[in-house]
Amino acid sequence: MLHAALAALLVLIAAAGLAVHTLGLPLDLTESGPVEIGQALVALVGAVVWGALALHLRAAAPAAPFHASIAIFFSLLCVAVAGREASWMEEYGSSEATSKLLEAVIGGAIALGALGLAAFWLTRRARAARIFRRFMAHPSFGWAILSFLLVLAGDIFEKRLFALDSNLLWEELLELLGFAAIAGAGLTGFARRRG
Repeated sequence: MLHAALAALLVLIAAAGLAVHTLGLPLDLTESGPVEIGQALVALVGAVVWGALALHLRAAAPAAPFHASIAIFFSLLCVAVAGREASWMEEYGSSEATSKLLEAVIGGAIALGALGLAAFWLTRRARAARIFRRFMAHPSFGWAILSFLLVLAGDIFEKRLFALDSNLLWEELLELLGFAAIAGAGLTGFARRRG
């Protein structure tokens, strides 16, 4: 049921983009427009979902479907994406100095968290291999891969590798779809498997 709802949401967003493109409807694609704000909000939701999932998985260990460190990684990734999409709040009226401070503090915390995860995984290689195998067997992995592919496709449009007049529209919509998919991947981590 959750997978169908997530897929329907992604199709709905894509259909809205196709309608905007086909009908030539105006859509503010600037950094402070609704699509960019939506991207930042969806990435922030993803960070919260993955953070809550990390706590849930830690409490459920060892019966958890995969290790909490995976959820921590995706939570950190979503925080970085939300910060980048919001231009570290500069787009919303904060000063350049405040924006740079936020980027440094939050970026530093993300870097420390990522280094901690890397140290955890590299010092426990056999355990890390099991952690990743369990994650790859879970539906969240498929949604995470879909997210990566959608954001990658958005990057292809950003680089204007296709001769289209609507590259910016597709870049932004594909990124929004990718961020929604990674938030959805976190939600699927809460779903119980039916045996």
